[in-house]
Amino acid sequence: MATITTMPKPRRDSASPRRDVTTAAVLDAAQKLADTIKADSILVVANRKVDRNWLQRACDEHSVVLALQSRRWTNIYQQEGYSSMQHSSPPLDRFSRIAHATISAISEGLIGHRGRVVSVTGPIGGDALDSITVVKASSLFRELATLERDSDRKVEVLPVIKATIDIALELGAYGIEGRPVGTMFVVGDTASVLKLSRQGTFNPFRGYSEKQKNILNPDLRESVKAFAQIDGAYIIREDGTINAAGRLLLMPKGTAPILKGMGARHNAAAFMTRETSAVAIVVSQTTGAVSVISRGRILFTLSPASRTAIALYAEE
Repeated sequence: MATITTMPKPRRDSASPRRDVTTAAVLDAAQKLADTIKADSILVVANRKVDRNWLQRACDEHSVVLALQSRRWTNIYQQEGYSSMQHSSPPLDRFSRIAHATISAISEGLIGHRGRVVSVTGPIGGDALDSITVVKASSLFRELATLERDSDRKVEVLPVIKATIDIALELGAYGIEGRPVGTMFVVGDTASVLKLSRQGTFNPFRGYSEKQKNILNPDLRESVKAFAQIDGAYIIREDGTINAAGRLLLMPKGTAPILKGMGARHNAAAFMTRETSAVAIVVSQTTGAVSVISRGRILFTLSPASRTAIALYAEE
Protein backbone atom coordinates (compact mmCIF):
# COMPACT_ATOMS: atom_id res chain seq x y z
CA MET A 1 0.00 0.00 0.00
CA ALA A 2 1.32 3.39 -0.93
CA THR A 3 2.03 5.75 1.89
CA ILE A 4 1.08 9.38 1.46
CA THR A 5 3.16 11.82 3.45
CA THR A 6 1.61 15.19 4.17
CA MET A 7 3.88 18.09 4.91
CA PRO A 8 2.87 19.87 8.13
CA LYS A 9 1.27 23.24 7.63
CA PRO A 10 3.36 26.18 8.82
CA ARG A 11 2.14 27.76 12.03
CA ARG A 12 -0.12 30.68 11.32
CA ASP A 13 1.72 32.82 13.85
CA SER A 14 5.18 31.96 12.56
CA ALA A 15 7.80 34.61 13.26
CA SER A 16 8.89 34.52 9.60
CA PRO A 17 5.72 34.70 7.47
CA ARG A 18 5.87 34.16 3.71
CA ARG A 19 6.49 37.51 2.08
CA ASP A 20 3.30 38.65 0.38
CA VAL A 21 4.09 40.45 -2.87
CA THR A 22 1.34 43.07 -2.55
CA THR A 23 2.08 43.77 1.10
CA ALA A 24 5.80 44.09 0.38
CA ALA A 25 5.17 46.53 -2.47
CA VAL A 26 2.80 48.63 -0.35
CA LEU A 27 5.26 48.84 2.55
CA ASP A 28 8.09 49.84 0.20
CA ALA A 29 5.84 52.46 -1.41
CA ALA A 30 4.87 53.82 2.03
CA GLN A 31 8.53 54.23 2.94
CA LYS A 32 9.29 56.05 -0.32
CA LEU A 33 6.27 58.30 0.16
CA ALA A 34 7.38 59.12 3.70
CA ASP A 35 10.78 60.08 2.27
CA THR A 36 9.24 62.29 -0.41
CA ILE A 37 6.84 64.25 1.82
CA LYS A 38 9.15 64.19 4.85
CA ALA A 39 6.48 62.53 6.99
CA ASP A 40 6.92 62.55 10.75
CA SER A 41 5.84 58.94 11.19
CA ILE A 42 4.76 55.76 9.42
CA LEU A 43 1.77 54.08 11.07
CA VAL A 44 1.13 50.42 10.20
CA VAL A 45 -2.36 49.25 11.16
CA ALA A 46 -2.37 45.46 10.92
CA ASN A 47 -3.81 42.36 12.52
CA ARG A 48 -0.64 40.68 13.75
CA LYS A 49 2.63 40.53 11.83
CA VAL A 50 4.73 42.98 9.88
CA ASP A 51 7.74 42.04 7.76
CA ARG A 52 10.80 42.36 10.02
CA ASN A 53 13.19 43.04 7.16
CA TRP A 54 11.10 46.02 6.11
CA LEU A 55 10.77 47.14 9.73
CA GLN A 56 14.51 47.17 10.23
CA ARG A 57 15.06 49.20 7.05
CA ALA A 58 12.22 51.64 7.73
CA CYS A 59 13.17 52.24 11.36
CA ASP A 60 16.66 53.27 10.30
CA GLU A 61 15.19 56.36 8.63
CA HIS A 62 11.71 56.93 10.08
CA SER A 63 9.64 56.79 13.24
CA VAL A 64 7.53 53.66 12.68
CA VAL A 65 4.54 52.83 14.90
CA LEU A 66 2.76 49.46 14.76
CA ALA A 67 -0.94 49.34 15.68
CA LEU A 68 -1.79 45.65 15.98
CA GLN A 69 -4.97 43.79 16.83
CA SER A 70 -3.02 40.98 18.50
CA ARG A 71 -1.85 41.57 22.07
CA ARG A 72 0.69 38.74 21.70
CA TRP A 73 2.37 40.25 18.66
CA THR A 74 2.24 43.72 20.21
CA ASN A 75 4.24 42.37 23.16
CA ILE A 76 6.69 40.57 20.86
CA TYR A 77 7.49 43.72 18.90
CA GLN A 78 7.73 45.80 22.06
CA GLN A 79 10.24 43.35 23.50
CA GLU A 80 12.25 43.65 20.29
CA GLY A 81 12.39 47.41 20.73
CA TYR A 82 9.81 48.48 18.16
CA SER A 83 7.19 51.16 18.86
CA SER A 84 4.05 49.03 19.06
CA MET A 85 0.60 49.31 20.60
CA GLN A 86 -2.42 47.05 20.74
CA HIS A 87 -5.19 48.59 18.69
CA SER A 88 -8.59 46.98 19.16
CA SER A 89 -11.77 48.44 17.73
CA PRO A 90 -15.02 47.33 16.13
CA PRO A 91 -14.61 46.68 12.40
CA LEU A 92 -14.38 50.04 10.64
CA ASP A 93 -13.94 51.10 7.05
CA ARG A 94 -10.34 51.68 6.07
CA PHE A 95 -10.06 55.43 6.57
CA SER A 96 -11.89 55.18 9.89
CA ARG A 97 -9.56 52.40 11.04
CA ILE A 98 -6.56 54.60 10.24
CA ALA A 99 -8.09 57.67 11.90
CA HIS A 100 -8.93 55.70 15.04
CA ALA A 101 -5.44 54.17 15.19
CA THR A 102 -4.00 57.69 14.81
CA ILE A 103 -6.13 58.90 17.72
CA SER A 104 -4.88 55.97 19.81
CA ALA A 105 -1.24 56.58 18.90
CA ILE A 106 -1.47 60.30 19.71
CA SER A 107 -3.28 59.51 22.98
CA GLU A 108 -0.44 57.16 23.98
CA GLY A 109 2.23 59.66 22.98
CA LEU A 110 3.61 57.57 20.11
CA ILE A 111 2.75 60.16 17.43
CA GLY A 112 2.66 63.95 17.70
CA HIS A 113 -0.56 65.77 16.88
CA ARG A 114 1.02 68.32 14.53
CA GLY A 115 2.76 66.39 11.76
CA ARG A 116 2.06 64.22 8.73
CA VAL A 117 1.59 60.49 9.11
CA VAL A 118 1.85 57.93 6.29
CA SER A 119 -0.59 55.19 7.29
CA VAL A 120 -0.82 51.66 5.91
CA THR A 121 -3.64 49.17 6.45
CA GLY A 122 -5.49 46.28 4.82
CA PRO A 123 -8.68 44.21 4.95
CA ILE A 124 -10.41 43.44 8.25
CA GLY A 125 -8.98 40.46 10.11
CA GLY A 126 -6.09 39.67 7.76
CA ASP A 127 -2.35 40.30 7.68
CA ALA A 128 -2.25 41.65 4.11
CA LEU A 129 -1.63 45.38 3.63
CA ASP A 130 -2.97 47.07 0.50
CA SER A 131 -3.87 50.70 1.29
CA ILE A 132 -1.83 53.87 1.94
CA THR A 133 -3.23 57.11 3.35
CA VAL A 134 -1.53 60.37 4.33
CA VAL A 135 -3.07 61.82 7.48
CA LYS A 136 -2.46 65.42 8.52
CA ALA A 137 -2.73 64.96 12.26
CA SER A 138 -2.91 68.71 12.85
CA SER A 139 -6.04 68.98 10.70
CA LEU A 140 -7.81 66.18 12.53
CA PHE A 141 -6.85 67.06 16.06
CA ARG A 142 -6.26 70.83 16.16
CA GLU A 143 -9.53 71.51 18.01
CA LEU A 144 -8.98 68.62 20.40
CA ALA A 145 -5.53 69.92 21.25
CA THR A 146 -7.00 73.42 21.75
CA LEU A 147 -9.54 72.02 24.21
CA GLU A 148 -6.64 70.41 26.01
CA ARG A 149 -4.79 73.74 26.32
CA ASP A 150 -7.90 75.70 27.32
CA SER A 151 -8.89 73.29 30.08
CA ASP A 152 -8.99 74.98 33.49
CA ARG A 153 -8.17 71.63 35.06
CA LYS A 154 -4.87 71.35 33.16
CA VAL A 155 -5.49 67.72 32.31
CA GLU A 156 -4.97 65.85 29.06
CA VAL A 157 -8.36 65.68 27.41
CA LEU A 158 -7.50 63.44 24.45
CA PRO A 159 -7.42 60.17 26.48
CA VAL A 160 -10.93 61.00 27.74
CA ILE A 161 -12.14 61.76 24.21
CA LYS A 162 -10.51 58.58 22.93
CA ALA A 163 -12.17 56.44 25.63
CA THR A 164 -15.50 58.06 24.80
CA ILE A 165 -15.02 57.41 21.07
CA ASP A 166 -14.24 53.74 21.81
CA ILE A 167 -17.56 53.29 23.61
CA ALA A 168 -19.38 55.21 20.88
CA LEU A 169 -17.85 52.96 18.21
CA GLU A 170 -19.09 49.84 19.98
CA LEU A 171 -22.59 51.32 20.20
CA GLY A 172 -22.46 52.24 16.51
CA ALA A 173 -21.16 48.88 15.29
CA TYR A 174 -23.03 46.48 17.56
CA GLY A 175 -25.77 48.48 19.27
CA ILE A 176 -27.36 46.87 22.31
CA GLU A 177 -28.54 43.28 21.81
CA GLY A 178 -28.25 43.88 18.08
CA ARG A 179 -30.45 46.99 18.08
CA PRO A 180 -28.97 50.26 16.76
CA VAL A 181 -28.55 52.92 19.44
CA GLY A 182 -28.09 56.62 18.77
CA THR A 183 -26.65 58.77 21.53
CA MET A 184 -24.40 61.74 22.28
CA PHE A 185 -21.48 62.48 24.60
CA VAL A 186 -20.48 66.07 25.39
CA VAL A 187 -16.96 66.45 26.79
CA GLY A 188 -15.59 69.57 28.47
CA ASP A 189 -16.79 73.06 29.51
CA THR A 190 -19.28 71.30 31.77
CA ALA A 191 -20.53 74.40 33.62
CA SER A 192 -21.55 76.09 30.36
CA VAL A 193 -23.11 72.89 28.96
CA LEU A 194 -25.23 72.40 32.08
CA LYS A 195 -26.59 75.95 31.74
CA LEU A 196 -27.68 75.17 28.17
CA SER A 197 -29.35 71.84 29.01
CA ARG A 198 -31.82 70.27 31.40
CA GLN A 199 -32.27 66.86 32.94
CA GLY A 200 -34.83 64.93 30.88
CA THR A 201 -35.16 61.98 33.25
CA PHE A 202 -33.39 60.51 36.28
CA ASN A 203 -29.61 60.81 36.32
CA PRO A 204 -28.19 57.28 36.78
CA PHE A 205 -24.77 58.65 37.81
CA ARG A 206 -25.98 60.89 40.62
CA GLY A 207 -24.67 59.95 44.06
CA TYR A 208 -21.62 57.97 42.93
CA SER A 209 -18.01 58.94 43.64
CA GLU A 210 -15.98 60.57 40.87
CA LYS A 211 -13.77 57.48 40.62
CA GLN A 212 -16.79 55.21 40.21
CA LYS A 213 -18.28 57.29 37.39
CA ASN A 214 -15.14 58.13 35.41
CA ILE A 215 -15.31 57.08 31.77
CA LEU A 216 -11.64 56.01 31.95
CA ASN A 217 -12.69 53.32 34.44
CA PRO A 218 -12.98 50.09 32.37
CA ASP A 219 -15.49 48.65 34.88
CA LEU A 220 -17.93 51.40 33.86
CA ARG A 221 -17.91 50.61 30.15
CA GLU A 222 -20.91 48.27 30.03
CA SER A 223 -23.01 50.55 32.26
CA VAL A 224 -22.35 53.51 29.98
CA LYS A 225 -23.42 51.47 26.97
CA ALA A 226 -26.59 50.31 28.73
CA PHE A 227 -27.63 53.83 29.78
CA ALA A 228 -27.16 55.01 26.19
CA GLN A 229 -30.77 53.92 25.64
CA ILE A 230 -31.91 56.85 27.81
CA ASP A 231 -32.96 59.80 25.67
CA GLY A 232 -30.50 62.65 25.98
CA ALA A 233 -26.76 63.26 26.21
CA TYR A 234 -23.93 62.25 28.50
CA ILE A 235 -22.18 65.24 30.07
CA ILE A 236 -18.52 64.48 30.78
CA ARG A 237 -15.92 66.66 32.48
CA GLU A 238 -12.42 67.14 31.04
CA ASP A 239 -11.02 64.65 33.58
CA GLY A 240 -13.46 61.94 32.47
CA THR A 241 -16.02 62.23 35.29
CA ILE A 242 -19.55 61.63 33.98
CA ASN A 243 -21.67 64.45 35.39
CA ALA A 244 -24.97 63.20 33.99
CA ALA A 245 -26.77 61.06 31.44
CA GLY A 246 -30.19 61.74 29.94
CA ARG A 247 -29.46 65.45 29.59
CA LEU A 248 -31.50 67.35 26.98
CA LEU A 249 -29.61 70.05 25.10
CA LEU A 250 -31.57 73.28 24.74
CA MET A 251 -31.72 75.23 21.48
CA PRO A 252 -33.65 78.48 21.05
CA LYS A 253 -36.82 78.09 19.01
CA GLY A 254 -36.34 78.86 15.38
CA THR A 255 -32.62 78.06 15.40
CA ALA A 256 -31.64 77.18 11.84
CA PRO A 257 -29.92 73.82 11.28
CA ILE A 258 -26.16 74.24 11.52
CA LEU A 259 -25.29 70.96 9.81
CA LYS A 260 -27.36 70.76 6.65
CA GLY A 261 -28.81 67.33 5.96
CA MET A 262 -28.12 66.05 9.47
CA GLY A 263 -30.70 65.15 12.11
CA ALA A 264 -31.72 66.80 15.37
CA ARG A 265 -29.07 65.02 17.46
CA HIS A 266 -26.17 66.18 15.29
CA ASN A 267 -27.51 69.74 15.08
CA ALA A 268 -28.02 69.93 18.84
CA ALA A 269 -24.39 68.83 19.24
CA ALA A 270 -23.26 71.41 16.69
CA PHE A 271 -25.16 74.17 18.50
CA MET A 272 -23.74 73.18 21.89
CA THR A 273 -20.15 73.06 20.64
CA ARG A 274 -20.62 76.40 18.87
CA GLU A 275 -21.88 78.07 22.06
CA THR A 276 -19.31 76.42 24.37
CA SER A 277 -15.79 75.01 24.10
CA ALA A 278 -17.03 71.44 24.53
CA VAL A 279 -16.49 68.60 22.07
CA ALA A 280 -19.39 66.30 21.16
CA ILE A 281 -19.22 62.65 20.06
CA VAL A 282 -22.44 61.61 18.32
CA VAL A 283 -23.56 58.09 17.35
CA SER A 284 -25.95 57.95 14.41
CA GLN A 285 -28.85 55.59 15.05
CA THR A 286 -29.31 55.21 11.28
CA THR A 287 -25.79 54.34 10.13
CA GLY A 288 -23.84 53.65 13.32
CA ALA A 289 -21.25 56.25 12.26
CA VAL A 290 -19.53 58.22 15.03
CA SER A 291 -19.01 61.95 14.42
CA VAL A 292 -16.66 64.14 16.46
CA ILE A 293 -18.01 67.71 16.50
CA SER A 294 -16.27 70.88 17.68
CA ARG A 295 -17.08 74.58 17.24
CA GLY A 296 -20.24 73.78 15.33
CA ARG A 297 -18.68 71.56 12.67
CA ILE A 298 -17.82 67.90 12.20
CA LEU A 299 -14.08 67.33 12.61
CA PHE A 300 -14.20 63.76 11.34
CA THR A 301 -16.51 60.75 11.17
CA LEU A 302 -15.64 57.13 11.93
CA SER A 303 -17.84 54.73 9.95
CA PRO A 304 -18.37 51.02 10.62
CA ALA A 305 -17.60 48.51 7.91
CA SER A 306 -20.49 46.90 6.08
CA ARG A 307 -22.73 44.54 8.03
CA THR A 308 -21.36 41.65 5.95
CA ALA A 309 -17.81 42.56 6.92
CA ILE A 310 -18.83 42.85 10.57
CA ALA A 311 -20.41 39.38 10.46
CA LEU A 312 -17.26 37.91 8.90
CA TYR A 313 -15.11 39.73 11.45
CA ALA A 314 -17.15 38.25 14.32
CA GLU A 315 -16.44 34.74 13.04
CA GLU A 316 -12.64 35.21 13.03
